[in-house]
Amino acid sequence: MRLREGTGGDFRNMIVTHANQESVKNNDCGNEVRTQDPAHTATHPEFLYFSKTSNILQNQAKTMSQSQFATACSWTGTDSTTPAARNVDPRFRLMPTAVDESVRMIDPRPEITGPAYSSVEEPYDTTVSSTFVCECVSYSTMWC
Repeated sequence: MRLREGTGGDFRNMIVTHANQESVKNNDCGNEVRTQDPAHTATHPEFLYFSKTSNILQNQAKTMSQSQFATACSWTGTDSTTPAARNVDPRFRLMPTAVDESVRMIDPRPEITGPAYSSVEEPYDTTVSSTFVCECVSYSTMWC
């Protein structure tokens, strides 16, 4: 996932997998506050919050020998100068490590008992998420 200069927002509860190199790249730094501390989001109108507890990043090799983040930007409220996320297998129902045109079937829904459903964070702005209507919420049904 490439975050360009000036990218802001609240990144929680997401899964990024099958990256060939880094999972998140943010090397053009703008004036936004980049943080992994949710307390900083309330004090700055321009921020980039990336949760270290609810986001799952995993590269194609299913190891993090390559970096989760490629960043030249400074981060506030992190344990180190480089942000982090959970490095766990999200346990998709049917998702091979390598995906190309020869793969006949995939099912990228995470298992309900897997790590994608643990350490979930509440949205920053509940007024936005409460108006969102999800058309396909059934875990057991493949198609909507």
